[in-house]
Order: sequence, then C-alpha cells, then structure tokens
Amino acid sequence: MHLATTNLAVVNKLIAHTHANHHVIDHHGFYTHTAHHLGSLHFLDATDNKIEELYKGMHDEVNFYQDSPHEITRTNWRQSIGDKRFCKAYQEFFDQELAAAGNDWRQKFMEFLLDNESGPLINCVVAGVAHPLIHIGYAFELDSIVVASEALTMCAASYNYLHEVIDKLKPPKSGSKSALTIFQDLRSDHRLPLFDGPGV
Repeated sequence: MHLATTNLAVVNKLIAHTHANHHVIDHHGFYTHTAHHLGSLHFLDATDNKIEELYKGMHDEVNFYQDSPHEITRTNWRQSIGDKRFCKAYQEFFDQELAAAGNDWRQKFMEFLLDNESGPLINCVVAGVAHPLIHIGYAFELDSIVVASEALTMCAASYNYLHEVIDKLKPPKSGSKSALTIFQDLRSDHRLPLFDGPGV
C-alpha cells in the first residue's frame, strides 16, 4: 500500500486545530469525522491547498467544547464513562496521559482500552455507530497521538449497554475461523445464491 507523506504536516495541523476547539461528540450526539476525512484525503494524495480548502467546509456548524461537570483523573476516570457531558474532561485527561507516555503512547493507549477485565473500554468500541473503532484505526494509520486521545474520549463518553454483548461472549467451543475462511464458506454455500460468479 502506498502511504502519502507530502501533506501529513497539514493534516496534523488541522487535526490539532479541531482537537483543541471542537467536541468529538456534538450537542446533537454526532461524532466528529474530521480525522476520517483528513486522513482519507491524505491517503488519496490530496494537495495541501485542497486539504485546507475542504477543511474549511467541515465545520459549518461549530461545536466548541463546553466545560465538564468536574475534572477526570486517574482515580475517577471510570466513574463517568458513558456520560457525554465529560467529553472535554476526558479529552484533557487522555491528552495528558498519552503525552506523559511519550514514545510509548501506543502502549498506554492499549492499557486504557483493556483496563478493567470485567468491562474494558474496548468492549464498547462499536457504540456510537462504531465511531470509536473507526477513530482507533485512523489513530494508528496516521500515527497520531491526537486522534488516539479522541478515540479514547469517544470510547469513554459513548460507553453504553453494547459492552454487555461482548462482556458475556464465551470463546467458541469449536475454535474460530479466519475472516477469509468465513467469506469462502459463505461464497460456496449453495443456500446463499447471492452472486452469479467470482469477483465479489
């Protein structure tokens, strides 16, 4: 895969601007797509000027941060999960924690996702129409500590009943198959006449 490099500085600057000024979840409950859009433009080799031009249209309705009811700290960070009023406090907390980890921010990121064996944040990445999961992907693809902080903020603020589905899962007794094997099984299953030929 060809990864563009010419405009990453512009992408990082614009992501940092959004991160500093706008909610990751707005007052309507919609999630920011800025990192997704900018990351995609970067990987499609858009010019710096085009990226900046398109960025201006991404914030037609400005949703600046509102103060959270209280600060999030290491001792209380799990007490307000699922409460979107804490977006700003969670973002400030995760910003500090990941920055303090320095070059090991990816490891610290995973520690937060996997914290609390009975109900880890990772079990709720599909909340909010999987926006936390999408953001995690962009954090690693763009190698961005800023997007990683936003992903953790989304996970924490979006945490809801969906985690229970994954919390209760048991490993399959018959083992598991790779995604490729599952798709091949579906394709060859005569009970599913979805396609006339190969290539799908």
